[in-house]
Amino acid sequence: MDDLEEIASTRRDECSLFSFSLSRVRIPGEPLVLYIRGNFDVYSAIEFRTFLMEHGLPYDSLGTAQDCSHQKVNRPDLFVDLDGCEHMDSVGLGKLIALKRLADRDRAQYKVISNSPVINRVFNITGANRIFEVYDSLDKAIESYTPRAQRIEVQ
Repeated sequence: MDDLEEIASTRRDECSLFSFSLSRVRIPGEPLVLYIRGNFDVYSAIEFRTFLMEHGLPYDSLGTAQDCSHQKVNRPDLFVDLDGCEHMDSVGLGKLIALKRLADRDRAQYKVISNSPVINRVFNITGANRIFEVYDSLDKAIESYTPRAQRIEVQ
């Protein structure tokens, strides 16, 4: 997709089993795309939280007491692209659910992209496919996207 502007990425060397990157989609509303590659599990969870904090995302309260507050923050609409994710354990799934909960709190759109049979199986077994809007491509997620300004006008 040519309409993406990379914002940040983790350094990945031959020892890393995971990486994260962030892009902005150049369409009205400018949703963010969070790419999760490799293993999303207990070993990458701390690095994931650090990545969000370092890039000023208001999703950085994952797993802290602050996360329990009901304070609304202006969270951006977020697409989580798992196409390069090879493995996810319950900790990684928990982080995705926490992101969804925070997005819902601020009425931000939250969409998950996964075309991986392994990851989709995790979603089906756990019922997460009923929690998330799951798309098999970023293009399809973008097609279904409604910018926040248009959502507010409808309400």
